[in-house]
Amino acid sequence: RSVTLLQRRTNLLAAKSAISYALTAALALVLVSFAPPAMAAEKPCNVEVSPGSSIPDAVNRQPAGAVVCLKAGVHRVDRTISPKDHQTLRGLPGSQLVGSVALSRWQKDGSLQRADNVLPSAYSAPGECENQAAPLCRQAEALFANGALLTPVASRDQVKAGTYFADYSRGSVFVLPPSGAAPAYELAKTRTAVSSRGNGVRLERLTLKGFANLPQKGAIEVSGPNWVLSGNDISQNHGAGIMLAYGDNALITGNRIHSNGQLGI
Repeated sequence: RSVTLLQRRTNLLAAKSAISYALTAALALVLVSFAPPAMAAEKPCNVEVSPGSSIPDAVNRQPAGAVVCLKAGVHRVDRTISPKDHQTLRGLPGSQLVGSVALSRWQKDGSLQRADNVLPSAYSAPGECENQAAPLCRQAEALFANGALLTPVASRDQVKAGTYFADYSRGSVFVLPPSGAAPAYELAKTRTAVSSRGNGVRLERLTLKGFANLPQKGAIEVSGPNWVLSGNDISQNHGAGIMLAYGDNALITGNRIHSNGQLGI
């Protein structure tokens, strides 16, 4: 009996060890399958894009695997950049990738001033505002004055210093005229900065801001596998800074993602 009992205990311990080994092996397979891609050595620029030139066109002209670099200055993007497989979009020192447009044509309107034909037609957006009494969070076209985000209000009668009213029925934006020097106004307009189903896309050292992405959407949408986002500064976008959509095996490292309207990632 003692030999039989000992044999049963030995068999039980062996079974437990086998189960433990199987679970450990399975976990190792899961961890390996989700491990981020290895960091590759930096490749030189194949083309350098100057401010005022079209980044989407430059990307489209380059083959898969090319490195497209942005020269110093403000690059205004009016449509989504869609990298091909293994392409790199890299910001050189002093470059900015922005989704806003400058508003310089203002006219007096009673005690206010307005800019016309700058907004899209009225639209609906997903999600719910945290403050149900202030549903303006769905409006993605944010207004900046000298780089500072202004607060939207629900009617022109509520406009005061530091606020603006976006009248989508007529496509106009209203602000209070400044008492001193006129600030530089910019309106977030482009929905998405970068989105692609490409494999192995890399975004490096970009300063990206001022995009009018809707709630539940990202200024950058990682929509393909094996992307690497490193060393980027992503801020002042309306929805999320980065949205992971079908972004299997992505690596997001060393970025500064801050001051976005909904969330960072």
